[in-house]
Amino acid sequence: MNGMNGGLNGLNGINGMNGGPNGVLTRGPGGLHEDLEFPPTTRTLSKKKQIVWMRPHDMCARPQFRVSPPGSPLSARELPEPVGPGDPSLLAALGCLSQLPRLLERVVPPEQTFDTSNGYCGMFK
Repeated sequence: MNGMNGGLNGLNGINGMNGGPNGVLTRGPGGLHEDLEFPPTTRTLSKKKQIVWMRPHDMCARPQFRVSPPGSPLSARELPEPVGPGDPSLLAALGCLSQLPRLLERVVPPEQTFDTSNGYCGMFK
């Protein structure tokens, strides 16, 4: 999911966005957001291993953020998700966000989905 951007003004409106740095919204192929400050390149992602940059719809037909395990008292959005062994900082960040839902909602609004017909463009706060 390309689109992490500290300079983002916010996401709102029916299509879930209103602009990026300096109010400029950049869309790449298929109308999906491309973050000019954090492009999906070897320099920004990993210098040690080859990474294939994929969007949620590149991986499966009907992506979902997360589904709560049966019987779990926490919502799926509050559970940290294990990642590869080379991603300890990402796991730490997800763990912190999972403990503070109000911060998670600042990054991924609760109404955000991967449904392109409802305005998904790959942009997050």
